[in-house]
Amino acid sequence: MKLKCKCKKVEVLADFVITKGNVNPILGLKTCVELNLINRVEMVVLNDKDKFISDNHDLFQGLGKFYEKCSIELRDDVKPVVNPPRRVPLSVKDKLKDKLKELECKGIISKVEKPTGWVSNLIIVEKPDKSIRLCLDPKYLNLAMKRIPNVLIPTVQEIMTNLCNKKVFTVLDLKDGFWQIELTKDSSDLCTFSTPFGSYKFHRIPFGIKIAPEYFQYLNEKNFDDIRGVTVYFDDLLISADTEKEHDEILKKVIERARQMGVKFNKNKLQFKQESVRYLGHIFSSEGVKVDPERVKAIEGLKAPESKKELQSLLGMLNFLRPFISNLSELTSSLRGLLKDNVVFEWLPCHDDALVNIKKVLANSPTLVSFDTNKEITIQADASQHGLGCCLMQEFKP
Repeated sequence: MKLKCKCKKVEVLADFVITKGNVNPILGLKTCVELNLINRVEMVVLNDKDKFISDNHDLFQGLGKFYEKCSIELRDDVKPVVNPPRRVPLSVKDKLKDKLKELECKGIISKVEKPTGWVSNLIIVEKPDKSIRLCLDPKYLNLAMKRIPNVLIPTVQEIMTNLCNKKVFTVLDLKDGFWQIELTKDSSDLCTFSTPFGSYKFHRIPFGIKIAPEYFQYLNEKNFDDIRGVTVYFDDLLISADTEKEHDEILKKVIERARQMGVKFNKNKLQFKQESVRYLGHIFSSEGVKVDPERVKAIEGLKAPESKKELQSLLGMLNFLRPFISNLSELTSSLRGLLKDNVVFEWLPCHDDALVNIKKVLANSPTLVSFDTNKEITIQADASQHGLGCCLMQEFKP
């Protein structure tokens, strides 16, 4: 039999089948569609980011590997050091054993059966999710290493200048960055470490090696820095352009180069074709650069330091954000006074007031415009008995 069915303003005549028994009525698919209770989608349309990942899925799967290997060079006047294994807490011993097996299966480490000249300790870092990360503790090996020459790490100010008037951004993060760089055989032997389950050695650059960041910067600059519109900062590649068309052309070159180099990206950290991006603890956009709100929130939640060491850590965090905090020297004058050798650390109400004031200034920090070489420069300067400061301005903006 046919009955009228109504949902909101839609009314249809539906076929009903009468059956015996105490059961609930069920609407068929056809009636549900007619009443707009169900929307039928013929094809799932991916957004731009998902489509980009789908089209380049090979670059977002597995562990990458640069074709160039890293060779660790030591000074001639050093003697090898062998460290005995450290005891591991029972709470992480099983996790360590499982992690060693996992990394061995991935080819990142392997068991060492013969004695080696250098043996370092292992540092086990527990993550928030209770999993662990293995880092080398190469104290003596680092002292013996030669640095990588002529590697200059860009500053935030230099990056800001490169991004002047840019409107479209993408950030690509190299997944497990250091582990994408293979060590030479001799260098791998140098990265031997001891555990309660025997000795192992790294075949990829481990966390803790002194030259790892600068070698990573060198390698990425060598492979990507010649592409105009690409900024390299360790394992992060920032693509910036004036237009979407220009951005897509740059991105295409980066993707082609990445395949040639054998590297992989982290899809969970991909920031794709956006008007603003998080980069180096800042927010970069066409308007300039500002402090990441998450960083501001973290500082706002900080409690008063209870020792000189904690105060030094706080001042270090604030110094990183110095360009965004007007009159920082004067604002921190009373706090820095507590760090003097002849002063006993005693946190007073005046220090509380100073910290609250700094947090207020930081919460209202300005967006710094990117430096434009074509615009006039104005220098605003000021001084007091506690400090001095200046600000470089263009069109009355810092």
